[in-house]
Amino acid sequence: MSALLDQQVTIVTGGAQGIGLAIAEAVLAHGGSVLVADVDGGKAAEAVAPLAAEGANIAAAACDVTAERGWAELVEKCLER
Repeated sequence: MSALLDQQVTIVTGGAQGIGLAIAEAVLAHGGSVLVADVDGGKAAEAVAPLAAEGANIAAAACDVTAERGWAELVEKCLER
């Protein structure tokens, strides 16, 4: 594991699958922490569960990026963690 992103937190939207999940995994590989957000919060939680079980500092959240309120709630959740 690289320490390039040590002490850094990344919010990855659309992170429940595909490119978004790959980005989250890359951030983790470089020492960062990740909050995976997706409009389907359940799918995001399922996607991060195996990584979290391995000890990765990763969490999931539901977020509709088309709604300003969704962004505000997502940032609040990130700050709380």
